[in-house]
Amino acid sequence: MTTPPASDRRQIELTALAGRGTIRDVVSQIGSAIQRGDLRLGDRLPVERTLAEQLGVSRMTVRKGLTRLREAGVLEARSGQGRNSGTFVKSEAVPLELLDSPGGVELDEIADALHARRLLEPQVARLAGESAKAEDLQALRQVLYEQVRAGNDTQRVRELDPSFHIGIARATHNEVVVALVQTLLERLELTRNPPAEDPEEAQRTIDMHQETIDAIASRDPQRIETTMRRHLGMLEGTWEAFTGRAMPPWPTSAGDA
Repeated sequence: MTTPPASDRRQIELTALAGRGTIRDVVSQIGSAIQRGDLRLGDRLPVERTLAEQLGVSRMTVRKGLTRLREAGVLEARSGQGRNSGTFVKSEAVPLELLDSPGGVELDEIADALHARRLLEPQVARLAGESAKAEDLQALRQVLYEQVRAGNDTQRVRELDPSFHIGIARATHNEVVVALVQTLLERLELTRNPPAEDPEEAQRTIDMHQETIDAIASRDPQRIETTMRRHLGMLEGTWEAFTGRAMPPWPTSAGDA
């Protein structure tokens, strides 16, 4: 498997900040660009000078904002030469507290979001099976590639999981669906925080993602739904083990009758 090239295909447009922009403003602007999909996993950000000009702030303010996003695991700095160096998107899941939106998600709300994704994501995957283009499947494979590279680093594999699910949503080519999935993932941000106690979790996730890609590529709606139900069930199992809370059983689908 070869290393996917760094991506410069998306040029982001940031709004100049009114008055004296702060570090938080910079973080929120860049975080929102990732959340909207203007920047995606593996994309390289413009250099500090360009960001400072677009936002109307000092390069020092930009530098501190980028540092905060790196500390949150959203961005990463890579050394090297040419297109392989710079600041890159490491995760498309931006913690709510970094955005200009309310945070403070309670455990009950996360449980509700886990339940809600049962209603949404299997159908999203089925729609992706109908609408996905070759480049959509390749985007999913790139996320999987990054997870394989992470090996037994369970936390890194978890960090990449939202990008995989957002990629499925993008494969529907329906922006409303993408927004709905992103909202759910924002609510589920805390589910990636449990300590990584299961040494097999990372490989299990990688295997499940490969099965999911294969199912979507098959365009078989029943296979896709069955795979996604297993996929979500696995994620729920991690949550149950951490909280001691049991999720209700899945309802019987028409395909199970």
